[in-house]
Formats: sequence, structure tokens, C-alpha cells
Amino acid sequence: MNTDFKKFYHFLNLQPSRSMTEEKMLAIRTFRKKYLKKILKLIPFNWKSEPTYYILNIRSNTGKLFLLGYNLLRNAGESQKLCLLVGTALEILSTNSLILDDIIDDDILRQGLEASHIKFGIARCLISINYTNTLILNKLKKESEFYGKMVEKSWDERLESFAIEDLMKRKKLSSLKNYESLAKKIGAFTIELGNFLYEKFPDMKVYHLKKFLEYSTIAWVFDDPLLVFREPMSKSYSDIRNGYYTLPIILLLKKLKRNDLKLFKMNFGKQGKEKIILKLLKKYSIEEHCIKIVKDYHITACRHLDKIFREFDKETRTILIWQSFVSKANLKYRW
Repeated sequence: MNTDFKKFYHFLNLQPSRSMTEEKMLAIRTFRKKYLKKILKLIPFNWKSEPTYYILNIRSNTGKLFLLGYNLLRNAGESQKLCLLVGTALEILSTNSLILDDIIDDDILRQGLEASHIKFGIARCLISINYTNTLILNKLKKESEFYGKMVEKSWDERLESFAIEDLMKRKKLSSLKNYESLAKKIGAFTIELGNFLYEKFPDMKVYHLKKFLEYSTIAWVFDDPLLVFREPMSKSYSDIRNGYYTLPIILLLKKLKRNDLKLFKMNFGKQGKEKIILKLLKKYSIEEHCIKIVKDYHITACRHLDKIFREFDKETRTILIWQSFVSKANLKYRW
């Protein structure tokens, strides 16, 4: 195990209250030194006019998906070239889904950065998405039709998640089961990787890996809307402002009394009314209920991880744990 990974294995075992900044910086450095130059040689980006490059290089360069895909396939004995292409394809298509997400939600800023559709325009973003997706998928399919189908299916599932989100908003399909189904599609790039690996290598170790990726991804998607409880930023309220039925809202609807339900219907999904909804969430103690559900999914994921932990090399185990953090709800686990 190289020095960088030894360092971040150490950081993974720190108490949750300690800063993870250094661990993240080590991860970024590893990704850049080993793989980013190779990735950028595959695609003729122009940083001044390429939205995908802007997001990949500035926002998504932690390379979680790349490192996950690369190491899991190498662990399975696949060639380095194939692992590089699969990891690259996952990272690029996932990055492009972030651009679409920003366009659909009309987000102006993401993580302190100007959103790509504001910086470059919607037309330029859509052209960039189509071009980069096609280029990397064609390269991958020439190397492996099997993994090419995997990444393509991941993209299709992610596109379907946007349609389901819209349906949940318009038709108010607000059951926990619907939201779990949506969570799987939002996390399709990780979940499909597990599904396809199990299809190709159907043994119990890979089965537990597949289930770990599924449950940890659902926990991550369920955890994300909980930002609204602890971050006083307008970005945290975008789901409420846009009228999306996320986990906190689904649970709130089950508990609302008649007068509060009227108040909810009058204000949910309306600009400037976020604090009214937040007061209702606090009144009915929804945060505690949300955290319990997220914990249950994450604990289930960890049970599967326990079954496979000794069978993977330390570097892969480190990446699995790092990739599955549910940090915003302070649900980090120590191994």
C-alpha cells in the first residue's frame, strides 16, 4: 500500500469531529498524479469553453468514482487499460449528470463555484455532455462491450431519476418506497458497478460488495437533504424551494395535523417560504426520524462490508470506506 493510502487509512480512523480536509487533499493528489493526466489526454478539452472539463477538474476532482471503479476492476483481475477507461467513463458521466442537475434545479452556485450552465450557457453544456459521453463510451466499448453497457445503463438510470423527481414533484408520489427507488437511480453509477461485477463474478464476496454499494448509496442519497437542518445557506433550501418530496418532506407529510397540512400546502415549493417549512420539520422532530432511517441503511451496508472486509486488499478497503461516507449526518464509522 503506497504512502498516500497509508496516510488516508490513518485519517479514516480519526474521530468524526476531526477535520477530514487533509485526507481529501491526499485523495485529490493521488487522483491527479496517477490518473487525471491520462484522463485528459483521452478527451480534447479546452478549459476556457468546456463545461465538462470545468466541473471535472474543479468540482469533481476527488475522483471517488474513478478510484472505486479502477480498484474494484483491478482487484477482479481486469487489465489496467480497461480499468482506466471504466473509471474515467464513470467519472465523466457522473460529472455530466451534475451539470444536468444544476440546469434542472436552476442552481446558480454549487459549492461556492459558478454553476456551469450560468458560466457557459445551457446549449454549450448540452453539447459538451453529448460530445464527452459519446467519446468516452465509444472508447470503452471498443475495449469491452460488457463494461460499456454498464456505464451506459448507469447513465440511463440517472436520466430516469430526473424524470422520477419531476413526477414526484408534479404528482406528489411521496412514499418512502418511491424515494428508495429514486435513490437507487440517483446513485446508479455506483450501484450498477456492483450489479455488473456480480453478473460477471457471481460469488459471495462480490454479492456482499454489490449489497454494500447499494445500501451505502441509498444512505448517502437519503442523508443529502438533511443539510437543511444544519446549514444556514440558501443552497440547502433548494429542495424545499423547488418542491421536491425528499426524505424529510415524505416523513413530515405522514405526521402533519390538519391546520399544519394547510400551511404546508400554501408554502411548500414557493420562493421565500423555506423557513415556514423548516419550522414544521422542527416542530414534528423530523430530523431525528431521518437520521434513524439513514443509520439503518448505513448499518446494513456495514454488515455486508464486514463479510468482505478481509478479502479485499487494504487500498481497495480504504477506497470503499472513503467512498461511502455519510458525513453530513455525522454517521461515520470506524474500522
